Amino acid sequence: MENQDTLVEKEEEKYGKFKSLDALLQAYNSLEAEFTRRSQKLKELESKVENLQQATEDTNASTSTVDLQNRAIVQTTQNTERVAMTSKDMHDIITDVVQECLHKHLQQTAPPILRDTSGFAKAPSQKVATLEEAGKLAEAFFKNIK
Repeated sequence: MENQDTLVEKEEEKYGKFKSLDALLQAYNSLEAEFTRRSQKLKELESKVENLQQATEDTNASTSTVDLQNRAIVQTTQNTERVAMTSKDMHDIITDVVQECLHKHLQQTAPPILRDTSGFAKAPSQKVATLEEAGKLAEAFFKNIK
């Protein structure tokens, strides 16, 4: 029971606030989808700004109409800047999360393995005197694998 608690704690440490690699992947995919949506919104707003600027240049409208168009351009530009900043922040967050998880994953140590002169890896051996001891040793081994 104590080994299972230790393994659960190690799994939790491995992926930070995520319970598993699948949870991390799902969070990353959600962030990526949101980043795509915001990027599309940014593109749309930039297109509106460009259309409004083109319309302003092509039109010899009255001063009040031009003033309204300029206000719309300024407001659309401000919205575009907000979305652009948010998209950049989201990209930075995604990058930070992935780097943190990879860093934690790479810091894990492999189980102890001894090398003999034949070049094949083998686990440390333990001497057992009875069949019961061998059964307990095998049971502990299989619990640690999970």
